[in-house]
Amino acid sequence: MFRRILSMFSWLLPRAIGFALACGAFYLSGKGLIIGWKHLISLPKEVLAPMFALIGIIITTIAGKLFDKNNEIQTRMREKKAAGYRQIIDFLVNMKQYSESEDTLAVKYTEIMPDLVLWGGSDVLNEWTEYRYFLMFENISDMKPIELLNKTDKLLLTIRKDMGHNNSRLKAKSLLRLFVNDIP
Repeated sequence: MFRRILSMFSWLLPRAIGFALACGAFYLSGKGLIIGWKHLISLPKEVLAPMFALIGIIITTIAGKLFDKNNEIQTRMREKKAAGYRQIIDFLVNMKQYSESEDTLAVKYTEIMPDLVLWGGSDVLNEWTEYRYFLMFENISDMKPIELLNKTDKLLLTIRKDMGHNNSRLKAKSLLRLFVNDIP
């Protein structure tokens, strides 16, 4: 309990000081920016320099903390996404094993879904849904292998894009060539 209060206080203190300084700066401005600027300029240089330095330090500190927090959140999300996307790639690599039985396929789908729903990007969710429905509702005897390969390639590229990779220099079907040897 004490740690939570201390943590909240350490979070609140810099913001309270920043708010107080902002209020002080606004107070100095008086009725408008021009009048405030005149008052601010009329202060001795010995007061102005430390005041501007302090304001700069506070702004830099707050911006740095916000940036660090955002980076930390993005890193955590990327780790969670990677775990879910790894399940999809494992599914694709071992698809033949899973496709031998519809029960096995259904079990694998249900294993993939929770992480994908929680952490997957919207584009990946859309591509996975299209891919899954393609596999479920396409008549296997009528299915052209190139269609399946194209959908698989599109899914893999979408996953890479969501993880922050730039796919612009990848050649067509280059990711599929990692899995299948005889792709033209």
